[in-house]
Amino acid sequence: YVIELCEAINNCLGFYPKIYETSECKNISINSRIFTDLIKSICPGLSYSKRINPEILFSNKELLRGFKVGYWNGDGHISNERNEVVATSVSIELASQVKFALSYFNISSSFIKYEASEAVFKGKTHKTRPFYSIKIDSSNARRFKNIFYNMSLDEDNNNLSSITNIDDRTIFKSKQITKRLTSEY
Repeated sequence: YVIELCEAINNCLGFYPKIYETSECKNISINSRIFTDLIKSICPGLSYSKRINPEILFSNKELLRGFKVGYWNGDGHISNERNEVVATSVSIELASQVKFALSYFNISSSFIKYEASEAVFKGKTHKTRPFYSIKIDSSNARRFKNIFYNMSLDEDNNNLSSITNIDDRTIFKSKQITKRLTSEY
């Protein structure tokens, strides 16, 4: 999908983005002030002030579904081993809206606040902000995977191993995708 995405960006914005490859993923880089300004106008503010635009939150289910997939790919984690789905945010408003939006799809979730603490990043200690976790487990996690990722509800036929976010990368581990990529290349 990387080539298709780059072609779409070129068709819409008039320039071709750069692709950086690592052993685990491909990163698409768009170095454009116009594009940056566009994204900032759509999603203004800093991480702790982010919210879902009401036009998305109260739109149709398909648009909201697409937003949820994008949100989970960036700030979420799906684990089949523990049969849970978790996302985090430093914005209490955004976390509350995500939980609310899940109810449109009859998915129950829990909401947990974690207090500010200290974290070590690149050898330096930093004070963190409080953050909020939205956790979906059990049958709701299976429903989430089915609705948002078209995954089978059958435990014996579960193709998704996990989705993990490491730094700025999202890593999908899927038996079916791995099998397809291996046979194609």
